[in-house]
Amino acid sequence: MVRSMACGGIDLQNIYLWLSLSGILLGGGFSFLAAPTRRRSLTFASILFSAAVLSALCGIIIAGFNTISSSSILMWFGAAVVVGYAAFLYWKVLGIPLFFLLIIMVISLYYSLFDWSCVSPGTELSRVVILSENEGSIRIQYDDSSGSRRVKVLPGRSAVPVIEKIVFPEYFFIIRERGLFMFHGFRGEGQDPGPAFDPGPIFSVLLKLPGIVYGPLEADAFRPYPSIDYSLSLDNEGRPVVSRLIE
Repeated sequence: MVRSMACGGIDLQNIYLWLSLSGILLGGGFSFLAAPTRRRSLTFASILFSAAVLSALCGIIIAGFNTISSSSILMWFGAAVVVGYAAFLYWKVLGIPLFFLLIIMVISLYYSLFDWSCVSPGTELSRVVILSENEGSIRIQYDDSSGSRRVKVLPGRSAVPVIEKIVFPEYFFIIRERGLFMFHGFRGEGQDPGPAFDPGPIFSVLLKLPGIVYGPLEADAFRPYPSIDYSLSLDNEGRPVVSRLIE
C-alpha cells in the first residue's frame, strides 16, 4: 500500500495550480504599479507580468485550453489575482503571515492524511486467514494498514471489510491522487461498524471544504474457510474484492 505522503506531491498537471500561480504573480505585478511612489517599480511589475503569462501558458499547454472555459476556474483565477495583489501590496502585514500560514496548513494537512493511502486499481489492502471457527463466531488473522498482523474474533460466519474513502475535488492540487482510502480491519456481518476513527479537528475542518466526498467504501461480506489465504484488494473500478490465494 502507498501512504498519502508518497502520493501527496503537487499535481503539476492540474490547471488550478498554474492559474493560482499566474493569478498571484499577476496581482503582484499590479501591486507594484499601484504602490506608493517610493515602492512603485515598472521593472518588478514587468517581471511578475511575464512570469504570470508564462505560468498561464504552462497550465494551458499541460492541462489543455478547454480546461479554462468553466466559470469556476475563472473565479478561482480572479480570487488568486486579488490575493496576490493584497499580499504583495501589504507584504509585511499580510503577505509574510499568509505565506507562513499556508505552510502550516499544508504541513497540518499532510499530517492529518498520513495514515491514508492512495487508491489505485489492484492495490492490495490486506491478507486474511481464518484461525479457528467456533459456534457463532470466527477468529481471523489479517494485516492492518501498517502491515502488522492482527487477530480478531468476529460474530457470525462472515467477515466484512471496513474501509473509508475520501475524494478530493480538482482544485485540491497539493495532492496528486484524487482519492485516498483507509483500511480499518473487518467486522462481522450485521455487526454495527460504529465510528471507524476519530477525525480530529484538522480533518474535520478539511471535510467542510466544498467538493470533498467522504464516507465508507461499500464492501460485500465473504465467508472465509480454514486453510485458505485470502487477499483483499481493489478492482479496476476501485471497489474492494476478496480473492483466494491458496487452496
